[in-house]
Order: sequence, then C-alpha cells, then structure tokens
Amino acid sequence: MQFLNTLLALAAITSAFRIPANAVSSDLMLQFDYQYSVTCGQKNPAVNTLIDGFCNRKDIRGQLANNLTIGHPWARNGLRYGDYKVHITGPTCPADSKYIPAKYCNAQLHYLCAVSGGDKGMGAMNFGLNGCQSWQLQNLKMKCNAGGCSAW
Repeated sequence: MQFLNTLLALAAITSAFRIPANAVSSDLMLQFDYQYSVTCGQKNPAVNTLIDGFCNRKDIRGQLANNLTIGHPWARNGLRYGDYKVHITGPTCPADSKYIPAKYCNAQLHYLCAVSGGDKGMGAMNFGLNGCQSWQLQNLKMKCNAGGCSAW
C-alpha cells in the first residue's frame, strides 16, 4: 500500500511537468507496469480498456498478434473506444525502431496515462530511438499534443 501511495504522489508531482521519454527506461516501465495500469484505471477505466484492445490485438486464430509496427495502419489509425482514441505515429523512425512488442506497448501507454496523462489519462509522449515515435491517448472532444490537452 505504501508503494501505491508513493506512486500516486509521484504521479501527482510529475503530472505538472513534462517528463522526457528517456527519464524512465523501458525496462523500468515494464517492472512497474501493473502499478501504472492501476493508477491509469483509477484515473479513467475506459483508457485501460482502450490500451488492452490496442496493444493486445488478436489475429484471426484468436491469439495475440504481437505485430505492431510504426507505419502500419493499426498503429497510425489507432483504436477508438467511446470518446477515446490511441494511436502511434513515427514517420522518421529508422527500421530498427518500428517494431513495438505488446509488452512495451502496454507498459508505455500505461506509463503515459498514469504519469503524464493528466487527470483523465490523456496526453502524448515520444518514445523510440531519439523520440521518433509519437504516442497519443486522446479524448476526441479534446485537442492533445506533447504539451498536454485542451478543449477544442
């Protein structure tokens, strides 16, 4: 319980500041993915549903596809759930920074939602080599960018 309180306090402090993607390693995001997911769900349960549907897409056999890549229509067009949308773009990413394993997709979106996603989990962050991947969690009634969200 103390860890969760610490995490929530950290989220409250850091939500006022833009955190560069390289401030927390992908491995650390994986290690704390469960806690980030819980925090995200407390902010907005619909966002966790959206993240799950986007990152854990199933193939025609019903198995985890785990083939998300920058530039693919699934990443570029994203997924919508109610008034919320997630998508990832990265037109300048080199070939070795285009594949996104499902575990990193989940961890990085939970992190975005929990730590820099404002009070409803919306926001944008850059990940990948030199920040070439732009990850966005959007409320379709709001305009979001790397600096935060505002009403249309």
